Amino acid sequence: MADLKTREVKKDEILIHAGEADNDLYRVESGKFLAFHVTGSRIDPIKVCEPGKFLGTLRFFLDIKRVLYFVALEDSTVTIIPGDQMKEQFPPWLANIGKSLSAKILDNIKLITNVGVKRKGELMSPLSIEEQRHFFGLIKKD
Repeated sequence: MADLKTREVKKDEILIHAGEADNDLYRVESGKFLAFHVTGSRIDPIKVCEPGKFLGTLRFFLDIKRVLYFVALEDSTVTIIPGDQMKEQFPPWLANIGKSLSAKILDNIKLITNVGVKRKGELMSPLSIEEQRHFFGLIKKD
């Protein structure tokens, strides 16, 4: 297994952009990231990812473009697992499990983005208008 690189990500920096075709996987070592989806003029927050969580699993395991944005909510550090190393990193049975779980996650994201986050819930609350403006501003800067 090759040595994995780490990357420092500043607060408000977008690590992953929806629509990208690269397939690296990121493990959060420190800090927090907001995963969100953009539909027209609406931003749907999906989840906050803290240390130990992986970012970019859908693209890594499935042959699709990136679906979500991931923005650092604070200065953060991630470990990068290059997508071309998946066969080296995972035995085939584990890659198949990853593909199956990623497909289920994609189904749930589609449900959330079709319906939207309507009220405060246990997992995620809707973003305020000010928060949505802030994240749209970050997307437009890139």
